[in-house]
Amino acid sequence: MSICAKLAIRSLLKNKGRTLATLLGILLSVLMVCTILTLLNSMLRSMIDFIIERDGSWHIAVYNITEQEAAQFENLDGVMSVQTILNEEQTVARLALENPDEVYSFADRYLEGRAEYSYHTELLSYLGISQNENIKSLVTGLAAALLIIVGIGAVSLIYNAFAVSVTERTKEIALLSSIGAAKKEIRTIIIFEALILGTLAIPFGMGLGVFASWMLLDGFGSYIGKILYTEIEMRLSLNGWLFLMTTGIAYFLVIISAGIPARSASKISIADHLKDVRNSFKVKHYNDHSSVERLFAARNLKREKNSFRSIAFSLSISIFLLVSAYAFGNYILSFTEAELAKTGYDLRMRYSLELGEEGFEALYAFASSQDGIDEIGWLAENTVRQNALLDSEWVTDGYAASQWADPEENSGMYQIPLSIFIISDERYAEFLDKNELESSSAVYASAYYEETDSEGVGTDHPVLKDGHYQVEARFLSDAASDRLSQDIAERPDGSFDYEDYYDRFYNMQITVGAFDFPFEFRANSGALNVLIPERAVSDFYAEIESKEIIIRSPNYNNIQKNINEYLNGKGLAENVTVFSASESYESQRNLAVLIKLFSSSFFILLSVIACANLFNAMTTGFYLRKREFAVLRSVGMTLASLFKMLCVENLLVGIFAVVIGGAASLPVCLLLYQSVTSGASIPFSFPVGTYAVAAFALLILLLMLSLYGFCKIRKNSILADLRNDFA
Repeated sequence: MSICAKLAIRSLLKNKGRTLATLLGILLSVLMVCTILTLLNSMLRSMIDFIIERDGSWHIAVYNITEQEAAQFENLDGVMSVQTILNEEQTVARLALENPDEVYSFADRYLEGRAEYSYHTELLSYLGISQNENIKSLVTGLAAALLIIVGIGAVSLIYNAFAVSVTERTKEIALLSSIGAAKKEIRTIIIFEALILGTLAIPFGMGLGVFASWMLLDGFGSYIGKILYTEIEMRLSLNGWLFLMTTGIAYFLVIISAGIPARSASKISIADHLKDVRNSFKVKHYNDHSSVERLFAARNLKREKNSFRSIAFSLSISIFLLVSAYAFGNYILSFTEAELAKTGYDLRMRYSLELGEEGFEALYAFASSQDGIDEIGWLAENTVRQNALLDSEWVTDGYAASQWADPEENSGMYQIPLSIFIISDERYAEFLDKNELESSSAVYASAYYEETDSEGVGTDHPVLKDGHYQVEARFLSDAASDRLSQDIAERPDGSFDYEDYYDRFYNMQITVGAFDFPFEFRANSGALNVLIPERAVSDFYAEIESKEIIIRSPNYNNIQKNINEYLNGKGLAENVTVFSASESYESQRNLAVLIKLFSSSFFILLSVIACANLFNAMTTGFYLRKREFAVLRSVGMTLASLFKMLCVENLLVGIFAVVIGGAASLPVCLLLYQSVTSGASIPFSFPVGTYAVAAFALLILLLMLSLYGFCKIRKNSILADLRNDFA
């Protein structure tokens, strides 16, 4: 064993506290690197397995060939297997290659210009081979971004640990130089220490990383599957390349982190450091009203500004990541809830009345009997094309000036499509009671138009002023509809004015106001939407071809399952489809939950790194400042004043980290808000609560570290520290 290796081992054994702190930092760094690589590899592998299970493991398919030609493919170089599919129209050969990377060269060599073929693009994309969609590159880019963030935190921790180690051993290194140790040998000692610690920490870090990945996939694999719209849960997948990459990245981070302190150690001046000459700086005039503790704290922060800046940077990264990730999750949840609220229902199914009115009544009764239903109703829309005329005095100024307005020439009237919606008599009676309205010949209507601003956010505006109106409605008779259809067929490129075809007219009384309409009511933008009970269908010359059952319930999954079983039992599954609005937004909810979960885990790990950084720096700082503390105590500074000084130092560092972390996260939150909530009327909100909790926890932690430093100082002997003997 070389002398450099012996000195490195002796130094590690001598400074057990620093050695353990550095080991912890390397272990956490390896844990995060291994977790990121393992999760991404497992997700990628699970998707590949799912595609193979669903579509097969073939790489290229050849069409319109004979069975003899398909059999010949088995003899080609590079072909692992051939699957032949025979049907009435053609024969298809699916080829699986021994080396999928050669799929394009294989096609150029054997198939180009000779046969029709296609690639298994989805599988090749996840394998990172597709020329068009390289999903693997996207995953690799995501992994690289995460590894860069982890690498910054890891290098910050490991570098800080070795930097304070070099500072702590300045006299020892100077003595080694004085007895003939070369600069290269000094650097070798530090690098040996880094390699020894890395060799010890990397296996444990990888083991913990694999365990953490297994726990996350076991607990949240189904959520990840829902986010990716797959029917398979994510499974843990390991391979040798994964561990080789983790080991290589870990050693790279360790050597890079230790290289700079090693280079600094080789440049130590023998004479200056044996005389214990500390870095000097010009002292500015301080305010006389400042306390002694604050003056000494400011002096130390300025003297050790590089060390404290690196600590503050590590702490600010933790706050920045937590706040940004929580904001991202909150914006996704807000957008999802806003879209779901706009939809207004959880389940919807359309039933054609051609299947029979009795079948609809039975289906509606079955759906109504399900547990956990908040509201249920059915809605039908008139299929007869109708139009209404509005007096110019009734419409709002905004509508009259909008592109939605369709004024008639010389009449002062506005044409507007008339949408008639029908609900059950019982639901209509509930609507009247809820709004304290009278049952009369007048019907209640809603009319609005939507305008979209430059940012894509749509806003609804009223068409009519609130009030009671006598509206003229008109529609086409069957004969007029036939004449219009014939004219369109004869002149497909011509323009038609429906005014020339309307031949049926009637009047209706409508009331417009801020009514609380039933949740199943779906008003159309730019139209006059009238709600009527089923008994009044003939009064408005309406016709119904289908009805929609609409359900609002938090138990939508079970209800959907039960209704599907009912439809299968009645033979209606092919005619009636149950659509779940909530399920379509479930993946976004799951994504937000996962983002918050991973951000919290990430925050904890980075906070541990930052705390280890801080603990390392404070431990070394206490050691280097022993004589300073002893001098201050010898001239009358009390232990309480020393504790106050330490609190001021750490709180200043904490406040700086909190401010920088918050300032950096604010523009990122704004960018995330604009990207996620585009097109939705959601106000911008900064996660003040998360930011405040993180800041408070950080300051409490710094206060506890100050208490730790105070306990160390209190145990020291003033006389022993003043001697400052080198051991």
